[in-house]
Amino acid sequence: MRRAKFARASGRVDSALSPTYTERVGAESERGGASPSSVGSPRTAAEIRERILAEHRELRELLAEVLTLSRTVASRDDEESLKLAVRALVLVFGEHLRSEEAVLVPTLERVEPWGPARVERLDEEHATQRAMLKDIFASIGKLDDRTQLAERAAAFATRLLDDMNEEEADLLTPTIFHDAILVVD
Repeated sequence: MRRAKFARASGRVDSALSPTYTERVGAESERGGASPSSVGSPRTAAEIRERILAEHRELRELLAEVLTLSRTVASRDDEESLKLAVRALVLVFGEHLRSEEAVLVPTLERVEPWGPARVERLDEEHATQRAMLKDIFASIGKLDDRTQLAERAAAFATRLLDDMNEEEADLLTPTIFHDAILVVD
């Protein structure tokens, strides 16, 4: 059952590891294209906050699955389930990074006095997270030892949980993202 749950993710991982918001928007601007924030975006800062928090809830489920599997890897089947769960996490987390960059970054840049500094910090954190995603994805097929794989997967999931908790405490607060802020494209 777990295998079926995560099997769809393995073929789409590369797209989840695409460049940062700044790199993409710069390239889009040079080509005259629309920014990612102009398509299907929430309209208020509170809606943006809720969208990102909803994605965090979904990610926490995947992270919990990876942590559970990393503690119980005893057989080849368990190992394969862990690999599939990590691949799914890489995909979903990569999509989440793009989503944050599409809706969160433009809003911060416009409505929050510390917005540019927060965006710079977010871009740096996302670059670090993308490197972690690439590293864990590349290591899936290279690690022969189940214990090694389980340890790396657990460390990876724990770090992402810590990063999300910090982001929610420092950035995704009602003080910064409240209903009085209307997003205008």
